[in-house]
Amino acid sequence: MTSPVNSPTASRIAHSQHHGASPEYAVVLAHVSKTYVTASEATTRRALIDVSVQIPKGQIVAIIGPSGCGKTTFLRLLTGEHAPDAGGSIAVLGVNPASSPATLRAHIGYVPQHYLLSRQLTVWDALHFVASLYDVPYRGRQERLEGILHSVRLERREHGHKLPRQLSGGQLRRLALACALVHEPDLVIADEPTAGLDPVTRKEIWDHFRDMRDHRPSRTFLVATQHLDEVEHCDLVLMFKAGRVVYYGPPPGLLRLAVGGYALVVEVERPDAVKAFSALQTLPIVRDIRTSARFPGVLYLTVDLESTSSSEGNQTMIANGAQSRTTIDAGEACRALVLAKLKESGFTNPQVVLQAPSYDEAFSILTK
Repeated sequence: MTSPVNSPTASRIAHSQHHGASPEYAVVLAHVSKTYVTASEATTRRALIDVSVQIPKGQIVAIIGPSGCGKTTFLRLLTGEHAPDAGGSIAVLGVNPASSPATLRAHIGYVPQHYLLSRQLTVWDALHFVASLYDVPYRGRQERLEGILHSVRLERREHGHKLPRQLSGGQLRRLALACALVHEPDLVIADEPTAGLDPVTRKEIWDHFRDMRDHRPSRTFLVATQHLDEVEHCDLVLMFKAGRVVYYGPPPGLLRLAVGGYALVVEVERPDAVKAFSALQTLPIVRDIRTSARFPGVLYLTVDLESTSSSEGNQTMIANGAQSRTTIDAGEACRALVLAKLKESGFTNPQVVLQAPSYDEAFSILTK
């Protein structure tokens, strides 16, 4: 029997990483839809509608959206558990997941929301069990497993003998992550791995994701989460609503989509408010300026992040699924441009404060 890690499809995956179509992307979907038919075939439900997205290798991507929006269906399509409707195409690591799902899974690590292995297996036995499932060679296996436990801060000497009931919730999640990394996957899919954890433990889990990615820069993480503040830990955000992608790009762009940009509060001396108003009107990034009779020396600005992107040059955004890393925080870039314009106009000590909405606020706006 051919081992999944040594099969012809595995060879194609390895080849695609260097020579195949779209080698820079871990996941490519083109016009993908998914329709579920009820058992009686009397009704249908469209879980995904015309989804096109390209996920570059080496990225940490947050998958967000309200319940029933299509997140789970999206992930199931990537693993080959479900097949898309006719007319769309999916490539995961250069391979159609529907054609060879079992073999493709040998290159995917899955982190469930809850620990799924036997509660009778110790930490060390659980890793060995998973290693056997993936035909990890016995020679060198011990060193590999000890290294993985070290990377998730579950040292074998201290935790290897423990049963799951002897671990905390955070330690169980770290064990699940360790199990997902045993076969050194190229793509890691995590289904709400921080659900129910305290903020400190949640941060530790995200630190592990970044450490794993930094250790192997081509490794890609897709992380479904309901904690909207966690998108700040990611390179990209993929947001679904009613089966459609409503946003795909760096985290700051999600705020812009929701509220049209960032809010800046500018404070100058009261007699100079009109002069500041006139100066800032000429700045391309400024979408709107409002004043307040209650605070005559204060101006309220709405700034356009896309204009900032083109103006600054250093800060790039995702457009139509094309990848580029954000190198300057967009809100701070806006603030810097406004401050520079005021100083250029003769203001010696203007105060410019960035008031960005939270990701929870943005989520609420976009899911209404």
